[in-house]
Amino acid sequence: MVSFIVRTKNEERWIGHCIQSIINNFGKEESDIIVIDNESSDETLQIVKMFKGCNLKVLTIPKMEYTPGKALNMGLSAASVSSRYACITSAHCQIKSIDKVSLDKHMSDKLCFGAIGRQIPVYKGKKLKSKYVWENFSNENSDPVINLIESDRDNMLFFHNAFSFINLSVWKDHNFCEDISGKEDREWADRMSKLGFYSVYDPNQSCIHHWTHNCATWRGLG
Repeated sequence: MVSFIVRTKNEERWIGHCIQSIINNFGKEESDIIVIDNESSDETLQIVKMFKGCNLKVLTIPKMEYTPGKALNMGLSAASVSSRYACITSAHCQIKSIDKVSLDKHMSDKLCFGAIGRQIPVYKGKKLKSKYVWENFSNENSDPVINLIESDRDNMLFFHNAFSFINLSVWKDHNFCEDISGKEDREWADRMSKLGFYSVYDPNQSCIHHWTHNCATWRGLG
């Protein structure tokens, strides 16, 4: 069993694709899907409810209480007791490929606090050129990297919660910071590194990360 934490706020365009990609890669029975919704006003929750026969639950975090870290801690707290690790994925990401053998190997090490997969950015239907965070993601044929350093910052450990895997045994003792409005992933990674833990960038795990607002609402069924 793998738990998936999906944060949503008016994600009707992509939430269906996101959940379907989880099911396609892990199967309904092995997927524990937890949607953390921040008072969506579009059809996000209606689309989520279209997925029948899944281990899926929706939790609501009020708009006035929302921080990225608080939402993640809420979702991770609801993870199945059968899950050794959880996947955090953006609602506008689609999982493309998973190497479960490689992933299980990373997550079996108690000193590994987490892993990040390769993100393939798409904007308005076209792949973006490498810039910003995309410079941190090497091609799919590269080997896993221990403690990936952010491309434009010396000695800054790179970790990105648009598509990450969290070792729950580590997280239970070291939650995400709930007092910051962004980059909770980098703060957590820096804190874990200073405590002697490490992370892995594994391009064998990949997702398509959509950066567009011009696509029609998803209408598929799980």
